[in-house]
Amino acid sequence: METYMRRETENRKTEALRSSLFLACFSEVNNSFPMWGYYAADHKGICLGWLYDYATT
Repeated sequence: METYMRRETENRKTEALRSSLFLACFSEVNNSFPMWGYYAADHKGICLGWLYDYATT
């Protein structure tokens, strides 16, 4: 019984931690379905874009 309770406590802690984490992925391509499928939850998320002038760097 003690092992079961310990495992349940660890599972709750793991789920609480997992639900509070976020991931950022940087890519030159914003419509890669494999990337959205791998990094996003059920292909949900946002895509932020910006222009970067390579000539000035």
